[in-house]
Amino acid sequence: MAEEAAPKDIESGAAPKADAPDLNSFPGDDLAAKITAAANSAPVVIFGKVHCPFSIEARRLFAELHVPTVDYDVDAMPHGGDVWDALKKMHAPQKTVPYVYVNHVMVGGCDATKRLHTDGELVKMLHAAGVKVTAASATDMDARLGRSGVLESGSAAGGALFHFPEAVDNRVARLNGFWSFVICLLVAIYYKEPAAHWVMGGLMVEYVARVVGGSNASALGALSTLCTAFADVLFILGVAKFKPKFVAGPPKQFASLCGLMFSALAFFFFLMHAHESKLNIVGLSFTCALGAATLMESAIDFCLGCWMFSLMIKFGLVKDNVYQSFINTKVETEYTWEEVHQRLDEGDPKLLVKRFSDIHPLVIDYKYKTKTDDMTKEDFHPVKHVKLTHFVMHLGIVGVACAWKAADPTHGGLSAPAAVYYCIGVWAAIWYCIWLVLYVFKIFLYPKKVAKELAHNINGSCLSLPFVILVLFAFLEKDRDPVFAKVLFWIGAPTSLFLSIVWVGSWIALKKELEHVNASWMLMPVANFVSAAVGPMLDTHYRDAMQFWFAFAILMWVALFTITLYKTIVMPEYDDRVRPLIAVWVAAPAIGAIAYLACYGPRWIIDNHAVSYMPGLKDDFIFINMYWMSVVLALVLGVCLMRPYLGRLRFDMSYWACSFPLAAMSMCSTVYYLIKPGNMSEAIAFACLFACSWVTAMLALQTLGALVRLQVFVPDYKWGPMSFMRLTHEALRGVLPKLLDLSKNVDEADNREALRQLWVAVKMAHLEHGRHEDTVIFPVYNEFFPHVTAEADQQHHNLDAAAAKITDLIGTNAPAGELTPVIEAYGKALDEHLRYEEDHLQTMPRKYVPLELSKQIVRKCWAATHPETWHILLPLLVESMPMLHQRVRFVKTLLWAMPERCHQFGLILAKGVSAVEWRRISAELPELVPRGVGILWERYY
Repeated sequence: MAEEAAPKDIESGAAPKADAPDLNSFPGDDLAAKITAAANSAPVVIFGKVHCPFSIEARRLFAELHVPTVDYDVDAMPHGGDVWDALKKMHAPQKTVPYVYVNHVMVGGCDATKRLHTDGELVKMLHAAGVKVTAASATDMDARLGRSGVLESGSAAGGALFHFPEAVDNRVARLNGFWSFVICLLVAIYYKEPAAHWVMGGLMVEYVARVVGGSNASALGALSTLCTAFADVLFILGVAKFKPKFVAGPPKQFASLCGLMFSALAFFFFLMHAHESKLNIVGLSFTCALGAATLMESAIDFCLGCWMFSLMIKFGLVKDNVYQSFINTKVETEYTWEEVHQRLDEGDPKLLVKRFSDIHPLVIDYKYKTKTDDMTKEDFHPVKHVKLTHFVMHLGIVGVACAWKAADPTHGGLSAPAAVYYCIGVWAAIWYCIWLVLYVFKIFLYPKKVAKELAHNINGSCLSLPFVILVLFAFLEKDRDPVFAKVLFWIGAPTSLFLSIVWVGSWIALKKELEHVNASWMLMPVANFVSAAVGPMLDTHYRDAMQFWFAFAILMWVALFTITLYKTIVMPEYDDRVRPLIAVWVAAPAIGAIAYLACYGPRWIIDNHAVSYMPGLKDDFIFINMYWMSVVLALVLGVCLMRPYLGRLRFDMSYWACSFPLAAMSMCSTVYYLIKPGNMSEAIAFACLFACSWVTAMLALQTLGALVRLQVFVPDYKWGPMSFMRLTHEALRGVLPKLLDLSKNVDEADNREALRQLWVAVKMAHLEHGRHEDTVIFPVYNEFFPHVTAEADQQHHNLDAAAAKITDLIGTNAPAGELTPVIEAYGKALDEHLRYEEDHLQTMPRKYVPLELSKQIVRKCWAATHPETWHILLPLLVESMPMLHQRVRFVKTLLWAMPERCHQFGLILAKGVSAVEWRRISAELPELVPRGVGILWERYY
């Protein structure tokens, strides 16, 4: 009998083959009848394949529940192909294994079974079949250790490599195939033209980006994402319910690797045809093969690379746990997509005031808004939320136009067509004017928001950007209309210099901590380097004046580069939105080298005369070293991209900080090629021009997609060390529905035990969270505003009484009719309490509590809980949060306050969360990895 079957190994999901009786032993006139009889012979019957990752995961799920299954492997049983064909006919449109039967009902494949388990329906079906379900307690450390990813026997979860996503939007994948097919078709048609060969080289680079980071790192992927954004916005507006179909990332990554190999071979043979003309045909053959594969993917949704990947799993070339991360996160990925795109329309936040005295209102009374995360996400307003940091985007676009102009034969030597910089320049001017008008309206309509921006450590340092962009436009205009170019220059250059001096003075006048320092401050010297570079090109008489700009810029560059480099090395930056700003390190020496030549170099640089007029320039110490500094820094940041220090975010407007530095390096490389012509310098110049154009195009497409999804003109999400309290609320909310559901069926013995175990976990989280607030957090709040937590204190008292009552009822085996109303009332009261704190108290740390004091509070909260309790509580809280970005941010809040405990946090989580969860968290926060995990271990000293 199935109930007597040997238990499965939880790690492998494998089942003893003796569990499954011969299919021919069941009654029935045909194969379908025999399958039905077999499905009715046991509570759980699974038709799968031996090495199918989805079949293994389905079996692993039931093994974790200690539920025996009867397993049939259609690839290992006699006439298994006929059985599979019969299953496909019986349960169309499902065409893939596993086919999971629970209580005589085919519930679907692995995804459907996982979803039923997440919703709690699977356990109900098993109970209806008379199967005893033994779920491990959330506080059972032995059970947690058994499913961790750090067992000596080898239990690490499999998944995609590098930054490639575990789940891929199939719409984007098919569109990527379509664009690749179009490119291959055009190359095949014009395969004799050298330009077509270089287009294939560009496609090769595109595939490199896809292998590393998926569609998010790809220009064609950004175009595909923009196309899907129009369908997504219909979901956002509630017009239609279009949802993406997510497919596994690893096979798509392998398919991209196949595309890389074919495009690289085609490109190689195209280049070699100069030595042997017949090699052109070989390059054409690889192009056509790649085009055929991409056509099949885009037209009929057949991925040849994915099919090859499945064969590699079948023959043991790839481990069958490679799908494990995708399978265990697909439901969460779908949930996260809906959370990001749905709109609740909760209205505008309310402005509230808690006064020191009702008789004497003060301007320093506690004023705050009741604002939820959904309100922040849905607050789309092009005027109110246009930001100074957005002008980094315009700086990058105009910078690319300047790079193409520098490569124009009349100004450089790369033979780049002038039409390119004309088109980019016109688009940049229109785009810039739109943003400038929006910000002017913001100045008049929302002056307080503008004032807050100016006082911000990052946003305020971007104030000079609208003016330095005018200087770059002057460079673009200097040949067409020299007078207008000079007008633009004298509006932009003096203003950016004045603002820079004022901003630097404010650093000295106002006390700053090292944590306030950030790479955006280096935009000040970059802006003045730009003025010093462009001024002498407009008029040689400006040269002496521009030396003042150059002197100030180089002084601040040396000082700020030293400080920001030191801060980046010794103090981790846990807000990923700030990290891309260090790309400005590349811009400063690159544009500074051009400024040096403009202010102090020979006149041919300004007058566009021949290089031979100035012998000896090839060895200019300052220019050569500043240029190579920019190249070395770019390579260093490339390493940071792979570590991964950069590139963790899928897309954010902060990535625009990478565009102008690449453009500056491109311009500097072009000048270097003029000074030192050669194959290497020419290759570097072309590579930099391609890189800045490709990155800017990708970012522009991603920005348009974000605009369509209403994700650009919205407030920035603000968080800090104290955000761990709000994220704890999300964990508590995550378990309340399950708690209530179990209480309604508590009369069943299995449900009563599951309820008891879950309540132990909920009570632990509730009591520790309350202790943190009562003993550490609320006293600090009351130091600022006396008695501000009085109502929350009373709510704590009431919740503690309700929790004690539930504990008594569970201990006395109270019936569902008595227990359910109490738990329901507790859940409602707890949710109201959490919402009260979020509305009325949790804005205080951001508005009033200094950063250092916030970190002290987090440290005291950590110390207030016993270390042994944290070994249970920390994994419990992390896994109870519904979305990965919440779990990662929760850990970041702790790291922000206690970076010295990074390996301690990693130790607790590595053994306390599931193998898949540990893989995902450690990929986002590699500094967590404790001793013993992996070959290389980086110790925190």
